[in-house]
Amino acid sequence: VKIRCFGQAGTHWFNLAQTLPTMVAESDADGKFTLAALAPGRTEFDLEHGDYVDLDQDEEVFEGRTTEATFLLRTAAQIVGRLLASECGTEPVRRGRIRLEGESGYISTPANRDGSFRIGSLQPGEYVLFGVEEGPGRTVLACRQVVLRAGEPLRIDLALGGGGRL
Repeated sequence: VKIRCFGQAGTHWFNLAQTLPTMVAESDADGKFTLAALAPGRTEFDLEHGDYVDLDQDEEVFEGRTTEATFLLRTAAQIVGRLLASECGTEPVRRGRIRLEGESGYISTPANRDGSFRIGSLQPGEYVLFGVEEGPGRTVLACRQVVLRAGEPLRIDLALGGGGRL
């Protein structure tokens, strides 16, 4: 069974395996969907989506009545950290930007004023994390290779100055 979900982040496909032929349903604005003509009995749903950790869930389908089930999906991988002015200090970079490059492209986001940043909904895998402080006439760079794992937020302090100047 494939479930097509529309949300603010775009269109998402979820693959659900069960003994019946593949079915398609669209979720509404609240993330709800309907699948008709399911055989009664215990049904295993295998949810797979690149932005979330795979989920296997058994649900009992009852004959002659509506069965409701909730599928709780967790973010596949995320990185949380701080962009610091130097390796020896704790002073945050106030005008910083984070860039995460991986096999499928890159994501760029500003760091908060306290230097903190968070990037979620990532595929597990290897990435290069860049931190940039932009100011008048200069750009300072830091970079580090990271490995992101499903369901395990990577916490990291990225200090500027070790990666050179552009």
